[in-house]
Amino acid sequence: MGELLDQVQAWQAVLGLLGALVGVTGWLAARLRSVRRGAPEPRYRAWFLREYGSYRNPYLDARDELRLDRTYIPLLATAQHDTNQVDGDVERVADGQGHVILLGEAGAGKSTALQAYGVSLLLRRTRDVPFFVPVRILAAPWQHEPLGDYLVKLMHAADPEGSEREARETVGRLLAERRLVVLLDGLDEVDPARYERVLNDIHAFTRNDSGDFPTARARFVVTSRRHSFLRISRDWLAAGGPDAHREVALRPPADAPTQLYAVSPLTETQILAYLDRFRERFPDPDGPERFLAELTRLRLVELHRNPLVLSMSVGLFAERVQLDIPRSVAALYQTMIAEMLDRHSFLQNDRQVAANRFDKADKYDVLRGFALTALDRGWFGAFQQDDLVRHTRITRGRLVIAEDEVEDLAREIFDRSGLLTPTGAGRYGFAHRSIQEHLAAEQLILLGSAGRARLRRHALEQDWRQVFVYYTAMADQAPVTPFLAGLAGVAPVLACACLAGANCADRVGADIVARVEQVLEREPDRRIPALAALLSAMAGRRPAIRRTARDAAFNWITKISEPGAINAIGGTYEPALEIAVTLIEESNDLEAGDDLVSRVAELAPNDPRLVGPLWRQLSRSPRDARPAPSTDRDSGPAAQPPPAPVARLVDRLLRLAMDPVCFAELQRQPPQRPPFADDGLRREVYPFERGLSRDSNLVTLLCWAAEKEVTCSEPNLFLRARYEDPEAWRRLERDRGTAGGPHRRRRWPLHRDRNRDRDELVVGGFLTVVAVVAFGLIGTGLVGPDNRFGPLGGALALLLAGAELGIALTMLGVRPGPAADSADDEPSHWSEAYTSDDSRHWLEPQPAE
Repeated sequence: MGELLDQVQAWQAVLGLLGALVGVTGWLAARLRSVRRGAPEPRYRAWFLREYGSYRNPYLDARDELRLDRTYIPLLATAQHDTNQVDGDVERVADGQGHVILLGEAGAGKSTALQAYGVSLLLRRTRDVPFFVPVRILAAPWQHEPLGDYLVKLMHAADPEGSEREARETVGRLLAERRLVVLLDGLDEVDPARYERVLNDIHAFTRNDSGDFPTARARFVVTSRRHSFLRISRDWLAAGGPDAHREVALRPPADAPTQLYAVSPLTETQILAYLDRFRERFPDPDGPERFLAELTRLRLVELHRNPLVLSMSVGLFAERVQLDIPRSVAALYQTMIAEMLDRHSFLQNDRQVAANRFDKADKYDVLRGFALTALDRGWFGAFQQDDLVRHTRITRGRLVIAEDEVEDLAREIFDRSGLLTPTGAGRYGFAHRSIQEHLAAEQLILLGSAGRARLRRHALEQDWRQVFVYYTAMADQAPVTPFLAGLAGVAPVLACACLAGANCADRVGADIVARVEQVLEREPDRRIPALAALLSAMAGRRPAIRRTARDAAFNWITKISEPGAINAIGGTYEPALEIAVTLIEESNDLEAGDDLVSRVAELAPNDPRLVGPLWRQLSRSPRDARPAPSTDRDSGPAAQPPPAPVARLVDRLLRLAMDPVCFAELQRQPPQRPPFADDGLRREVYPFERGLSRDSNLVTLLCWAAEKEVTCSEPNLFLRARYEDPEAWRRLERDRGTAGGPHRRRRWPLHRDRNRDRDELVVGGFLTVVAVVAFGLIGTGLVGPDNRFGPLGGALALLLAGAELGIALTMLGVRPGPAADSADDEPSHWSEAYTSDDSRHWLEPQPAE
């Protein structure tokens, strides 16, 4: 026994080393397993950026890929249940805690905005992980997997070396940690026959909150065409009133109701910014500015507020020395489709294919007929490759091709036109749904009376609405007038929407508008689409119909009292905004002037689209009419006379300018120099030296307010300081700091950065404890009677312990220097105007200045 103990003692060091080695090896193995389990997520993130971070614009005749973060122009989105503010771009509104639904018209850029948001989530290094899910694929006949399994399939596709079990575990972990974001694109593109299947799938997905795959914890961002969504909104949004607790497909998280937003059309500033992204494609250095000026001269700016139309125009005309831009959507689509079918080459699967073999007219014929056949069969989304081949074979009799060239012609359309995009193995879809709708409308026109009869059968189907609009815009007056007259008896709102582009006889157009007025009076549930249809007719081709539609819209608007205006038109703000902008732009024709503009502007939410029309209206306003002063000096605000129309315009613009997005739009407008706005008045209304230029539009607006004696109805801190304490208002800049920096007070030399993950805080806290204990042990050793460290060793030990403590505090977020914009720095509450969201941009110099 003693001999055994001697052997154990002899090998004690070796055994200890082996034990330590086993422990370290076990830890390392566990760590490697943990890293391997987490591998699918970073690989998926990298795959998503490769898949959606760049794209090829089929309308640009170019072989290079375009980076989304360099060419994408952020779209503005406006809340449809809150008129108090502009909510900003899509990225900002989609970052909320609950589900978000984005509505927009055809070609409004919804899909691109959704992909850009997913890319942004990853580039900003947020913890959220996006999954882009086109509804047309989810609802395809060959797609039998539920949404949860489809997400696992995407994860596995991004990491094919891993197992499907690992992919499922990763998706389950993202769900459990509430980090999974489903980007559900194109709710309007569901085949009506399969809509219930998609609805039930989402319903089940958002209610499973148990086990290791809690899908109910995912967040959704959904896109849809506005008109299509209005028809199915009760399935997705819980409305107020008796059905507030009704079960909907998108079950909102606790305390985070589903938010509804409308994607705004492009402003002129955004149009120019997009053109500037492709400046090198223009033949002249000032090509983007000349392009926009040509759009303005031809009155085509409104048409190009649609991102799809703008991208097509740039692709077709940017490189031309002589701009010849079509004046209608129909003509633009025809030009674009013909151009793309006639291109001699197109990049496909990273290779440059050979020159076209087949005639453009034959390919156009095939696509027109197939588009209509697909719509008749309910194929609003993807279709099989063989479907187009079969259609080509059926129509070969009128094509200039041999029987054995059918598949080759179809292949050339797939590979070289850019009009069809792959959606899976052997499956394709039109590059944009509106292209399919336009082609179908062209085919119906070629079919003559049979085509009109065929189209009339779909009058009550919302999915065919855009086909009706395109058809009536392209058809001649002789057939389209009786067609619309008959359509008005069945679907007056749709007939009125068609007046936007139809060359319809004036008497029939007036009758259609009258029918829509009856809908407005008698059917409150249909007021939103009815007003939208009137808005479309107000931009129609025939002057008499435009006037009739404008009068009808104005008469209806003036019946609405301001407090209940939005409820009276159905509870959403987008139609009110569009009507307001259109009526403002047409106010000269109506001879209604400032009174009409100021009244209508109050109905619309804060939105940058209001800024330009109101600013232009203000420039046309009379400058010699000052409000009558009150005769009772002791009376309060209630005794003041009602504000004059110009005063209401100024007040509305002041409130708009409090939002940073609207302020930026105001600053980009053409400058005004009214005679009363001299240097003295500009210095009086803006006595600050290190803020905005006194020639800026905001200062001009403040001059208007001073000239018209306007007191803003909802002032920000800047205006409140001016109204309530003028002396303190004039001292704002001086109080802020005599050297341009903030007012200095005694400040702490350290501050805490709270942007830290939980893991960092845990490790940092542990290391802090270790460092403090080390300081204690070192101190005990230094002051002890035997001083174990010695002078040099003690200094080195303290230095190492200090470095360890510094690292630990850094992990906890402690940083040297005072915190920026500390509330303790402000000498008075009025100086908070420099930090308040609604006024700080009034005091800070702009980059352009």
